[in-house]
Amino acid sequence: MKQRKQKQSAQKPGVPGSRQVVRGGRSQAFSYRANRNDQDYALGRGVPRNQDVRRRERILRYWRQRLGMFVAGVALIVSVLYTLHLTNEPKVVLLTQSSSNYFLQPTDVYQTAAAKAFGSSMFNGNKVTVNSVGIQQNLQQQFPELSDVSVTIPLMSHRPIVYVAPTVPSLILVGATQSYVLDNNGKALLTTAQVAGIDKLGLPSVTDESGLRIKTGDNAVAGTEVSFIQTVVAELQAKGVEVESLTLPAAAYELHVKPRGVGYYVKFNMHEDSARQQAGTYLAVKARLASQNLTPSSYIDVRLDGRAYYK
Repeated sequence: MKQRKQKQSAQKPGVPGSRQVVRGGRSQAFSYRANRNDQDYALGRGVPRNQDVRRRERILRYWRQRLGMFVAGVALIVSVLYTLHLTNEPKVVLLTQSSSNYFLQPTDVYQTAAAKAFGSSMFNGNKVTVNSVGIQQNLQQQFPELSDVSVTIPLMSHRPIVYVAPTVPSLILVGATQSYVLDNNGKALLTTAQVAGIDKLGLPSVTDESGLRIKTGDNAVAGTEVSFIQTVVAELQAKGVEVESLTLPAAAYELHVKPRGVGYYVKFNMHEDSARQQAGTYLAVKARLASQNLTPSSYIDVRLDGRAYYK
């Protein structure tokens, strides 16, 4: 009986040293190692490989975006440069009046000069850097017959437009060797040989006896003298007095006007701004002498204010 109880007590669980305890311990250790190996397989080489793929995709996506922006930037720059480009073949537009058509040179002359002016500098090939003022000054220096030159830069087109306006001619100055067309300022614009149909303009012709040598572009006389001559001629013609000749003698500021059909001339003083008054004085003296059946043999002098002398 005692031996059977000892055997039963030996088989009870929880008793130290029993096989059941040892086996249970080994089973738990084996189970832990198996679970750890499963986790290692799940977190091992697969995860870094996925991270590398995602990293490469992010890098490719980044550079694709940057490449698109770069291409768009280059296209924008090329488009802007193309829009700002100017050709060196400008279009010349003449702003003329019927009275000055005879006064201009052929359009091809201005076209060639304008193209040369635009091609003189690489900066003139761009709408931003083009020197419009310099081109205008260049053309006006070359062609004194032009009163105004304007350069227009188009917004979308590549061909600039050059507008040229002729100077209105005022009178003809006949020198010892050459005759010139003068403007309102007394500048010698062109020689009469350069103007086709100069007689059709009906300009007053003044003979210069001062011996002054001039050339195209020079100021032959003062602008006030041009105005004085025009006023005297207009006043005399308004009263039916035709002018046969106009002369600038060697004496400064003096103008000699010879009426048609008489043997004398009239002395005027261009230094004074009194062209109408002097013309009126001559007309009064002429009428008084005619009433007395007197005719001067040499001249009538109206240079002094309110006085007249004749010889």
